Amino acid sequence: MKRTKTIYNYLASLFLGSALLFASNVASAESLVSFKDGTAQPGIIASWSGSGKKIELTVADGQNAKDIAEAIKDGVERVKVKVRSGKILVKGKKLNDLLKALAEVDMGEGDLGEFAAVSLDSGDGSGSSFRAKLTKSQDNKYFAKAEEVAVAQVGRVMAGKYPQIAIEMRIRRAPLGALGKEIRKGKKLVFYPQLKLKNGLPDLSDETTRMNLAAWYLRKGDEVRIQVGAKQEKGYQIKALRRTP
Repeated sequence: MKRTKTIYNYLASLFLGSALLFASNVASAESLVSFKDGTAQPGIIASWSGSGKKIELTVADGQNAKDIAEAIKDGVERVKVKVRSGKILVKGKKLNDLLKALAEVDMGEGDLGEFAAVSLDSGDGSGSSFRAKLTKSQDNKYFAKAEEVAVAQVGRVMAGKYPQIAIEMRIRRAPLGALGKEIRKGKKLVFYPQLKLKNGLPDLSDETTRMNLAAWYLRKGDEVRIQVGAKQEKGYQIKALRRTP
């Protein structure tokens, strides 16, 4: 048991250090566009051009045009967006209207303080790892009910004391039925992977806990399928999670 705790402590320090470094990098990111004295200022969108309702956007160095295009699709109404030759083409709004809308897009890069004291259900829980290869029966077990399954894109990952973790995600596909009215497409919500603990440590004899620990490896932009669990004060539990192919 002592050796097991030593291994856990090592992994905890390794994972926590990586997670906190990732979170600090995320927190320093810019907005798409900002305004100063009524004039649009470049941010993640470095420059723009076009006329009428056809606008071409150039992203700053180091930014992924595809990811930014997805954020625009989710955050700006009544536009069509596509990526061509590394540029983002937006149709449906005049330049000034589009820039104002881009300035309002929430990239999820604000204050991370609310995640510093995340809570984790220590009771029996289940989850599925995005790294694990699920059998057809396992996949059906966790993700067959469309009324409790959502597809989401990871925005922020914040770790508390190992193995506590919270993940902020933007909903890409909402569950069907009543739950879909709360977990709507385009909405950003906080989720907490469920783990079964034993003596304060993840119970590795529990299959779904072993899989769900892989949530530590999630990074911004990953797309995941989740089986949504109980609602909490600041979000929802995750009963099962796996990264989409």
